[in-house]
Amino acid sequence: MMKSRAFALLFAFSNKFNEYVVEAKETGIKLLLPSVNHSNMSFTSIKEDEILYGLAHIKGLNSMSAKFIIEEASNKQFSDYSDFILRMSKYKLSESQYIALIDAGALDEFGLNRATYKANLTKLLKYASMFGYEKDGQVSFDFEIMDKPKIIEVKEDDNKLELEKEALGYYVSGFPLEKER
Repeated sequence: MMKSRAFALLFAFSNKFNEYVVEAKETGIKLLLPSVNHSNMSFTSIKEDEILYGLAHIKGLNSMSAKFIIEEASNKQFSDYSDFILRMSKYKLSESQYIALIDAGALDEFGLNRATYKANLTKLLKYASMFGYEKDGQVSFDFEIMDKPKIIEVKEDDNKLELEKEALGYYVSGFPLEKER
């Protein structure tokens, strides 16, 4: 019963998103943040009581960019933030698209806070651009000669929930007043 309920909610999300998120929570179905390694284009039921947020539903990320991320992760999962930036740089995502992914929590699985990802984004994008070269009209990378740069600037996360709501349309990982309850 629970699994069929999750699938029914899965397809209904596009119309009345907030209503269905509330209903899902009330019935014990958990909405998970998007993941660059595990999400598909749309919402996916991964367990009988869990739905994974789809990459194509992140505000500021177009469906083509979501498709590139899914294809790249299907070849080999991203090992960390640097690996993600280096491998995705060949697809020419804009800085605002990376920020949309960060704000949506799609990179949280790498273990750093969102402010740290943002503080190091420009540096990693510049680093990735230094190692791209043209070969038959295609951008290629020689990963053998590249040492991944270390994250050097760690920041405090301040308004994570508000940015997440802006990127996803809903508070997924928490609610601002939960601490007050």
